[in-house]
Amino acid sequence: MNNTEIMEAIKYHRENLGYTSTEVAEVIGYSVSKYSRLENHKQPILGWELLAIARYFGMSVEELTTIPKRKR
Repeated sequence: MNNTEIMEAIKYHRENLGYTSTEVAEVIGYSVSKYSRLENHKQPILGWELLAIARYFGMSVEELTTIPKRKR
């Protein structure tokens, strides 16, 4: 799994849980612009950032980095 896939999954979960990028940025102590660089694949995400976001969302890192498959 590459950084782009990870960040797409995080954005998917953020939006589905109803969080704004501003809220997530505050949780990890970043400015909105710095967090935006993560979501827009301009900066790789670090392990501690994954853990902090997963905790905030109430998920494991594995859940956070996976987009659920649609049921047919």
